[in-house]
Amino acid sequence: MSGAGWQSSWEELVAEPYPRWPDRLLRAGLAAAAAPFGLFVAAKAAAYRLGVRQRRRLPVQVFVVGNLTLGGTGKTTATQHLVRRLAARGVRAAVICRGYGGRPSRGPLIVSDGTSVLSTVQECGDEALLLAHSLPGHPVGVARRRERAGEAVLTVAGGRPGSPASPAVAAFVVDDGFQYLRLYRDADILLVDASRPFLADRLFPAGRLREPRRNAVRASQIWITHCELASEPAVAQLAEWARQTLGGRPPVLTAHAPAGARRLSGPGLDGDLRGERVLALSALGAPASFEACLAQAGCDVHPLRYPDHYRYAPPDWERVGAAQRACGATWVATTEKDAVKLTPPPPGVGPVAVLGCELRVVEGEQQVEQLLDEVLPCRASDPRAR
Repeated sequence: MSGAGWQSSWEELVAEPYPRWPDRLLRAGLAAAAAPFGLFVAAKAAAYRLGVRQRRRLPVQVFVVGNLTLGGTGKTTATQHLVRRLAARGVRAAVICRGYGGRPSRGPLIVSDGTSVLSTVQECGDEALLLAHSLPGHPVGVARRRERAGEAVLTVAGGRPGSPASPAVAAFVVDDGFQYLRLYRDADILLVDASRPFLADRLFPAGRLREPRRNAVRASQIWITHCELASEPAVAQLAEWARQTLGGRPPVLTAHAPAGARRLSGPGLDGDLRGERVLALSALGAPASFEACLAQAGCDVHPLRYPDHYRYAPPDWERVGAAQRACGATWVATTEKDAVKLTPPPPGVGPVAVLGCELRVVEGEQQVEQLLDEVLPCRASDPRAR
């Protein structure tokens, strides 16, 4: 079975509320495997908390965006939002991430120096390349050791302090770094997806949790994402959990919204996609959010989903074309993350539109501004890790 097929089967198995008896045996085995995984996670956290293992520091403020679960919670759009928010304050931020889906490398890789994109999707992965294209002026680096990526970025794109033409990198935003305890952070922003409730979930591999829910107390702030896809009671339940976890501090509520469309190749769009029947092509951890953005844009949506981080190949266009003809779609619509992996479509497929989606704060603007006020004036003086 392929990796993608195994992932799909595993997700169905752990999500099934009333499994058949053979699947119950499999779930029992996964639950047994979750115990040593939980011990490993706890031991690693304790080693950093007790000072047995030391965290590495970067010379500027570090914001971490992450989650507790496997799959998409909107980390990339939250990273984009935070970088742009810092830029609005005159703070030039760089992004560092692991480069999931790219070619493994011993050393750090500069995806963008803030002026030019220097890498390919095969080398750095889809998310890092998307961040490089969508955040012009902001360097992007990837490495297994995130601190090394940060050091490399400062070496090639640190800028000259005080120079308006080349401002210094004054902050880092770490995409998907909540579990990367090796790097010291000034603020941890934890994302929780309202559309995929996790309060009854289990630890991997018996469920989607990367670490126990109680570890959310490490967060400086909790952002509840995809509120547009969840009911008010579901959002309220998560908000109450977040308040209790953060000692009474309220969470930030966010939603994803469409942010314009462009053609994958060829001339720009003549108008928008409103009223069009579209085939929604995506390879995401949470494809429902993209499809909801298309619906908000006034489209009649017909999904075509691939596994998260899927690496498209030219023959995939045949399947796309067949699906487009089957549903009678006038357009194929895809995401910015997918677009960096797609070649121009062959004749008979498309046209292909790339829809932008952005994160918007629905409730909690004051909390976000307060966090930035607390972190940006000076580095935390407490040498202990958060």
